[in-house]
Amino acid sequence: MTNHGGPRTIGLGTELRRHRLHANMTLRQVAEQVDLSIATLSRVENGSRRISPEDVATLLCIYRVQGTERKHLLALAREQDLPGWWEFEDDGLPKTLPALISIERRAELIVFASMLRVPGMLQTPGYMHAILEDLDFPRDKRSLMIETRIKRQSLLRGSSGPRLVAVIDEAALRRPLGDASVMRDQIAHLIQVAQLPRVDVRVIPFEHGGHIGQDGGFVLLESVVTRPTVYLELPRSGMFLDTDPQLHAYRDTTSRLFPKALSSSDSVNFLRSFAPRSSTGGNKFDLGHAM
Repeated sequence: MTNHGGPRTIGLGTELRRHRLHANMTLRQVAEQVDLSIATLSRVENGSRRISPEDVATLLCIYRVQGTERKHLLALAREQDLPGWWEFEDDGLPKTLPALISIERRAELIVFASMLRVPGMLQTPGYMHAILEDLDFPRDKRSLMIETRIKRQSLLRGSSGPRLVAVIDEAALRRPLGDASVMRDQIAHLIQVAQLPRVDVRVIPFEHGGHIGQDGGFVLLESVVTRPTVYLELPRSGMFLDTDPQLHAYRDTTSRLFPKALSSSDSVNFLRSFAPRSSTGGNKFDLGHAM
């Protein structure tokens, strides 16, 4: 049966699975203690079946989940039918991140519209570190954030996975983050991943003028096994949008961005024309491109 679980249902299932594994329990062991079959528990964990708050409470007792985490998951269980999802994390990774990772793995097409930064799925560790430093992200969480993002990038190189299209504004490429070597490595990495069979990098150059994407970046995740959704990455938080009008608006925005962007091959040539060079200060990055 086709799975059209929304981001809240997928996020809840992902967290329940994480707590079950942390409790070192199999689905069979859990099923023996609750009035749910192994098949039902499996569908709950993969986000294809909603679960009642009462059953969630029972599972959390079995997994010995207490405190704020228990309150968070019970609230998520009560809100599964609500559209969209926004959560703020004040000390670490956004609570929406596990759901995003799960949805990415099931997507058939992921479109990044990136106006100010290189898309996370295409960032180098050095570039990631520079971003987290500028955001004053908690130091003790930075390594985990970078490690998580690198693991997400494994989707690009597997034998199967989603097609990824990255529409990147020239502004994201011209703003130097870190020192010259960080930007040099980042541009080189973009050129490299653009050669992968399921990756399409498109640059919107300044000379093509203004465009609808200047209102802000987003990620559009298309799938037939989960409900299509849009993800907005915000400072220390994330937001899912999944109503039909919202999806229509962002799909329309995506279709209007492509005519403004260079072709795949021209985008790679554009990236190759960037000329990073060190200066006596060691931090300057010459982003002028050859004419």
